[in-house]
Amino acid sequence: MQHEYKMEPAPRQPGRIRGVRCPNTRLAIGLTEQLNNAAQEGWEYVRTDTFPIEYRSGLFRTKVVEVASFLVFRRPIAYDDPIHHDFGPPMVGPEDNGPPADLGRPEPGVRPMPSITSRPLPDDETAFRPAPPVGRS
Repeated sequence: MQHEYKMEPAPRQPGRIRGVRCPNTRLAIGLTEQLNNAAQEGWEYVRTDTFPIEYRSGLFRTKVVEVASFLVFRRPIAYDDPIHHDFGPPMVGPEDNGPPADLGRPEPGVRPMPSITSRPLPDDETAFRPAPPVGRS
């Protein structure tokens, strides 16, 4: 069975809940709500992953590394879903019977394009000399 996965950022700070003072309890209630909302949409909780995120911050653009936590969810792929539909084997063109008979003749009213080789190429090497670099003297 194939699954599709999604990741959501884990809550960093507990939300305010009336009557609950302990930050650990508030965070647990917020996580429970997030997991239950995903379960109602058909997502199954798999695990929590943490990743380092590197960016530059401040006046002197100093490098900062933070650790972010993500909740990983999965759900089975429904095969009747048009987004994940299997379109079968690749399309095969018609049997090759050779080129069409009228390939050499242009259509009426259409002029053929001139060939590149119909013009003589320059013999001297100055025609292909690279341009001088910009900004240098």
